[in-house]
Formats: sequence, structure tokens, C-alpha cells
Amino acid sequence: MENLPKNWVETDLDAVILRMTNGSGLKQEDVHFEGSLPISRIETIWNETIDLDRVKYVAASEDDIKKYGLEKGDVLFSHINSDKHLGKTAVFNLDKTIIHGINLLLLRARPQFNGDLLNYVLRHYRFSGKFIEVAQRSVNQSSINQKKLKSFAVPLPPLAEQQRIVCLLYTSDAADERSSVD
Repeated sequence: MENLPKNWVETDLDAVILRMTNGSGLKQEDVHFEGSLPISRIETIWNETIDLDRVKYVAASEDDIKKYGLEKGDVLFSHINSDKHLGKTAVFNLDKTIIHGINLLLLRARPQFNGDLLNYVLRHYRFSGKFIEVAQRSVNQSSINQKKLKSFAVPLPPLAEQQRIVCLLYTSDAADERSSVD
């Protein structure tokens, strides 16, 4: 990342991440039951959003919710998948309690880094093929270990600039979606 704008710095993912963790292994049920909460799965982020039609349900205790509950700005990252889906991400911005499920990494940005911007940075790496370059492979599966992921370079603009960038990117994404519907 050469020639960054004034007041930007280059760092690595580890420096902007407050938390990187695997999710809960609670027993999952296909249908909602009394007192259950939705839990994310790889399929939940298939279209790079949080698809509530592709969750399962768990009986989660208060401790489970504290440990595995998603917070606004959290990014879910598919770190074990086929090459086609490796590195898919979705940012959580819902007003709903959802449990972070196993087989997705949760990336929680530090307060000085916008989770939506983190999502766009990770999408850039996915589309540029960088995740495939560093992936380990086994039969029909590729994976990126946390150590390699933490070493990826991340541009760090001032927080106000991050928010402006995210607004521009969301506006651009919305325009792209409207034009694809026409």
C-alpha cells in the first residue's frame, strides 16, 4: 500500500482487531423453538450479508450470549471453505441478538477502526485472490489460519475519513444493486 493519503497509516489486521475468534459449538436446531436464538453458519453469509433465512437456532445461556453474541460492526469471515467461497464476509449491523456460530471467524474491530470499512478491505483481498494465495488446502477445502490473516496489511485512515469512505461505498453498492435490478 504505497502513497497513502496524508494522515493515513499502514498497519496490519492484528493491530485493528480487538477480537478474532471461532464461534459457539452449541447444538443447533433447524427450526425456531421457544427461547431459542438464531446462530450464524457458513450459509448465513452466502451472499455477503447476514441472511436470517439461513440461520439455525440454539438454546443460549446468558454466558453464551456474552461470549458469542454478535455486536454491531462485527465482521463474520469464512476462513474454511471451498476456494470459491473462501474469504467471504458479512458485517453485522442488525438490531437483533444472534449467536456467532462455529466455522466462521468473528472479527471485531477496535473502536478506532470502522467494522464496515474492515469488511470492504477484506472483500478487496478476497476479490483480488490474496486469500487463495495464502490458503492451505485439503480435499475440497481451503483454509486461512489466524496468524496469516492477522498479517494482512490494512490502510488506517482517521475515523472521520473512514466513515466518509463507508458512506461512499454503501452509496456505490446501492447504485450497483439498483442498476442490476433494471
